[in-house]
Amino acid sequence: MSGEERDGRRSSIRKGGECRFDELTGETVLVSPSRSERPNALATPGGPVGAEIDPFLEGNEEQTPPETFAIRPDGSPPNGPGWLVRVVPNQYPVVGPDAANDESVGRHEVVVECPHFERRFTALDATQVRRVLEAYRSRLAAFRGECGRGYGLVFKNSGPLAGATVEHVHSQVLVTRFVPRRVQAALATAREYFDEHGRDLGGACLERELRSAERVVVTSEAWAAYCPAAGRFPFECRLVPRERHVRPESTPDVVLDDLAETLLRVLRALEAVHDRVDYNLVLHTLPFEEPDDVQWFRWWIEVIPRLASLGGFEFGGGTYINPVSPTRAAEALRDAIASR
Repeated sequence: MSGEERDGRRSSIRKGGECRFDELTGETVLVSPSRSERPNALATPGGPVGAEIDPFLEGNEEQTPPETFAIRPDGSPPNGPGWLVRVVPNQYPVVGPDAANDESVGRHEVVVECPHFERRFTALDATQVRRVLEAYRSRLAAFRGECGRGYGLVFKNSGPLAGATVEHVHSQVLVTRFVPRRVQAALATAREYFDEHGRDLGGACLERELRSAERVVVTSEAWAAYCPAAGRFPFECRLVPRERHVRPESTPDVVLDDLAETLLRVLRALEAVHDRVDYNLVLHTLPFEEPDDVQWFRWWIEVIPRLASLGGFEFGGGTYINPVSPTRAAEALRDAIASR
């Protein structure tokens, strides 16, 4: 390989990373040196260092790449003030359009969840959270149309323990040409369950939880939240639609309206029990290539509080130790909701 080719390869890795597969462990890893260059506002002593360097603040649009999507009710022009939710390419992407190999190609975007400075997602109202959900839905639909295959992962890192480096509330959409190994395994289990029982596994699990009610946190007309019996982390919570919807893109507006309210109730209860808790939020959906009429799957949301650290047993054995009973966790969250 020539020096020029090596430089070109190095440049493409910086823009997006390189997908590698470990033959010994079966793990897929994205090597992305550019991620180490991210500025970390949360590591700055004394907190935020001023609105003028908050790239996500309304009025600072020139500090980000051009927007790919925005909710602008006043019809304002792109890349200027007037937006309520704004989506831009991540300046430090894990994957990108110019990658080292085919499996490394992808997209990585940031969803800026409000135009003013806000640290906590729970400070937003349900109307604003609903707009954020609409941004997720719109970007997943656009990427599915563009890519045709692969996987779109929507996630939120809230707080430094969850991996956040910027205080301004935001989430991310990361699209890969490959389907992550954990997702593949979960989908295979769901298919097998449907073949044997004739119904989707997510619905069956939800029905069992609703029947026992011990680990149910809150229910609404369209959603239910519960702490799974085999939850890996303290106060881990799942939000599952009560009717089967396979993708956010095909989920009716009224169901997303309900989700905005239910999600806020869960997260506010979590913060009432554990003040200013850091957490990850992950949206689980189908790979792009799967048809819309599958009967064996429903999408759902996972909330993972970062209340316990992982140790050698988790890393070495691949098995988690949860020091808090999911039944006790659900009870505490229910009490927090009831007291509001």
